[in-house]
Amino acid sequence: MSVSSINAVKSGSVFRFKQFSLCNSRSAMKVSTDGVLLGAWSRVPAAGVVYDVGCGTGLLALMLAQRSPAIIYGVEIDGVAYEEAMMNARESQWAGRITILNGDIYDEAIELPMANMIISNPPYFTNSLKVGDKARNMARHDDSLTYSGLIEMASRKLTDSGWLSVIAPMDRRDEIVACGVERGLILNRECRVSYVEGKEAKRVMLEFGRMADRYELSTISVHESDGNYSESYRCLTHDYYLDF
Repeated sequence: MSVSSINAVKSGSVFRFKQFSLCNSRSAMKVSTDGVLLGAWSRVPAAGVVYDVGCGTGLLALMLAQRSPAIIYGVEIDGVAYEEAMMNARESQWAGRITILNGDIYDEAIELPMANMIISNPPYFTNSLKVGDKARNMARHDDSLTYSGLIEMASRKLTDSGWLSVIAPMDRRDEIVACGVERGLILNRECRVSYVEGKEAKRVMLEFGRMADRYELSTISVHESDGNYSESYRCLTHDYYLDF
């Protein structure tokens, strides 16, 4: 479900948000509702360091920079997406706080400072038929960036008070939570996402930390049954979308 369906946001190959613009004309995966949801829902640190893992063209890095003064490292393995993320960060008002790295997070994290927050909208298709485009396959399938690998890396690189925020298919929720438990990461916040009011949740946003906090469960629908955007979705994304 693309953000291009929202009026006054997309102009040509550029998505214009309230405080930044994002070009994703060349990268394999485009700006998505999932990414915007995660960026708007996630808590942000008041200072410190953030990793945006598998940053694509930089959507989450820019969304978080809008709300947090933290230093942000975006890591992207695909060269084309990396180039667009570099350009998007450079042309934003937060260029001095965003560094985009081209490489594998499992290698790059060794040299990065400890993170106060790690965020990722990772690929989530497993064991499914792959199309011929190599870059699109990498962006869509979890061969290179897995939830288990992401959680393992977070267990090593998060500060004691840091947290990990991810979005995933609802049917993988229990598997991911169990993986977190194995690595000493506790589920503290959860938001279940349905794309149409009254329909079953298709996605879930999860926040893990090293320390147990009061568990918080919420739900959100993107659209009402008549196809209009729901009030809760409008409120959540109000700071970003031009027409919300």
